[in-house]
Amino acid sequence: MKSYIFNPEYVVCENNSTSIVFTSNMEYIYVFKEVESIILKVFFHATIIDEAVEKISSVFSDGSFMPQECLNFINVLITEGILIDAKD
Repeated sequence: MKSYIFNPEYVVCENNSTSIVFTSNMEYIYVFKEVESIILKVFFHATIIDEAVEKISSVFSDGSFMPQECLNFINVLITEGILIDAKD
């Protein structure tokens, strides 16, 4: 399985419960609130998606974690280039 990592060309600035990601050319800026920041931080080290979802789910109380929404958000991060294949 592929593992993904936060794009090292991007810069992340973290506040209390918010992460702001700047693309390398500053063309795009992404603002992630608490839940999205939790997901993003899991990928600061190369991680397989299934393992990431398992780690993320452990942060939430029973019944409040929605795995499909988490997977959808991870796919958006990959599509936007915020997460990249760790082997590149």
